[in-house]
Amino acid sequence: MNEENTICDYALSLLSQRSYTIAQVKEKLLTRFPEYEPLIEKTLFELKEKKLLDDKKFAIQWLEYRISTAPRSEFLLKYELKQKGILKEDIEEALEELGLDDLALAKQAAENKKLSLVNLTPKKQQEKIMAFLKSRGFSWEVIKSVSENLTSTRL
Repeated sequence: MNEENTICDYALSLLSQRSYTIAQVKEKLLTRFPEYEPLIEKTLFELKEKKLLDDKKFAIQWLEYRISTAPRSEFLLKYELKQKGILKEDIEEALEELGLDDLALAKQAAENKKLSLVNLTPKKQQEKIMAFLKSRGFSWEVIKSVSENLTSTRL
């Protein structure tokens, strides 16, 4: 029983500092308490039941933050969440709830990038922004659409 309390206390300590996915908490607990895997599973189950661990909620919060600070394509966002150990169903539900649109995300990213390119010619700005959008995982169709918008409005 003492080990169970220690594991639970450590998990709660982690969650009090920031949000984690279930997989991240499990990894940290297994690293710290490798001999107590059954107790770790029980602790994770209890934390999920109490809604202290929720991958969908984590995904929504993480997506909101990521979109506001460094917009990326939906494809790349899905990939990053999968790397964090979030199940495909939770990722899809979070994306659906937020109603993400690659074109809007690309325009936002382009507008943010434009601020650092003010000293360049419009042609060079367009080239840099297109390369930037490609690095953020946007499709050629989306990049082309944003690029055409750039030439017609100069952002």
